[in-house]
Amino acid sequence: MFLATDQTVKINTRYDSIQALRGIAALLVVFFHFRSLFNLPNYPLGDNLFSYGGTGVALFFIISGFVMGLPDYRPGLNSMLEFSIKRIARIVPLYLIASIAWCYVTIPDFRLISTSQDNIELIKSLFFYPLSNDHAPMYGAKLFVGWTLNYEIFFYGIVALSILFKFPKLVILLFFGTTLIIIPFYFRDITLSPYLGYKFNSGYLNIATNPIIWNFIVGFFIAKLVKILPKINQELIFSLCLISGFLVFWQMFSGYGTGHGITQSGAGFAVMITAFAWYEKYYSPKINKHLVYLGNISFSIYIWHFIVHSFFEDLFLRMGMRNYLYGFLYGTSMVTITIIFSRYSYILIEEKISNFIKKWMLKLVQRKLTNGV
Repeated sequence: MFLATDQTVKINTRYDSIQALRGIAALLVVFFHFRSLFNLPNYPLGDNLFSYGGTGVALFFIISGFVMGLPDYRPGLNSMLEFSIKRIARIVPLYLIASIAWCYVTIPDFRLISTSQDNIELIKSLFFYPLSNDHAPMYGAKLFVGWTLNYEIFFYGIVALSILFKFPKLVILLFFGTTLIIIPFYFRDITLSPYLGYKFNSGYLNIATNPIIWNFIVGFFIAKLVKILPKINQELIFSLCLISGFLVFWQMFSGYGTGHGITQSGAGFAVMITAFAWYEKYYSPKINKHLVYLGNISFSIYIWHFIVHSFFEDLFLRMGMRNYLYGFLYGTSMVTITIIFSRYSYILIEEKISNFIKKWMLKLVQRKLTNGV
């Protein structure tokens, strides 16, 4: 046997609307973290507009689950290895480069080769191990936004494990039924709030049991649901898209029930993603190409935005320009620079380096499996 090629994983369609939502999710998080930059001298404009942009994380997670639920995986070791290599090659190179850059930008006299506490924390983070057992659901990462990748990698790992079995959906249900229901029920009171967590002494166990993972699971099974949803009147589905989009918009700016949990912002996002995917499945609307491209580079935007801001903040402080660190123009400039920088990061790191590593690893594993037969 040899490693499965791309043909072993069949994706029914490409959902550009969902890709555009991924880009919007990235911008929500960026504006949330940059919100203080947009405050006016006598009016907290940025705080009022973007205080709930952090809920973009819930949207990210549901979309990740949705994307993982789209392919029809061929059970077996070959498909599992192919899936794992693609996920690792996509995430690790950019995360590695950005985490090191973050340390050089924010830590005075940082040295890459050292046994300092900063380096130990960096290594832990690069292996997706939480730095703390407190502050759910984040639990800490050296690059601040890296906490979400701990959940991403964990979920991908369980999906990879499920591919080894004949009924992967059943494996996923059994595993997360254990970590999200049985274990919490036995040791603690069950909660759906990701901010409470269960405060175990194991970082991985805290990740595995945190209710924020329900976002991935719901997204995964939305993909399965969309596959079987029938074609109905176009206006009905379009109306559902409008209503769900409006409700999400209202919830975000009213602050009602916002949060990272599936019973908070996740619920509205789940309905919206279902409606958008259902509509696109049958009616193929033309999605703005710029929003789709924003979705393509969303990982780079998410990873780099804090680093870009910190770099220019330090630069301005060194130049004695503290008074220029805030304001609508500065905030807009930081968002623009982040998007431009992320575009080139996507081209150089995600398209070139990550793809090179993916192809090299696939060939290497294929050769090993072939020689082992």
